[in-house]
Amino acid sequence: MEFDLQEETLQLYILKFILQPIIENSLFHGFQNMDFHGVIVLRSFISGDKLVIEIEDNGRGFSTNPEQNSQAEQLDRKKMCTKIGLSNVRNRINIHFKGEGNLSLESPAKGGALVRIELPVLGELQKV
Repeated sequence: MEFDLQEETLQLYILKFILQPIIENSLFHGFQNMDFHGVIVLRSFISGDKLVIEIEDNGRGFSTNPEQNSQAEQLDRKKMCTKIGLSNVRNRINIHFKGEGNLSLESPAKGGALVRIELPVLGELQKV
């Protein structure tokens, strides 16, 4: 695990348990059956009026084109995106931040997976 956290992001508010399911997905889905050392990088920075949190791994990644995935990879990818983990995080972000937050998932050309969370910059908990 590597950390690249901008100092000004360290005291900002995020929802509880939004990082754990994503990191768990890297461990269970991204690093499964790998022959090399897996690394997860957690990044945080401010972009405009958003707190951006990125979780990137060097795992096996996935094709964004379903036709390029094997049937097993398609099922694994579907499970990853529709099971409780990512869909719960996405739903909680949308409910709490009323559409001002976002979660996206991509597989960079270099491989692995990148999850990007964008949240409003909040210095304290704000009630829904």
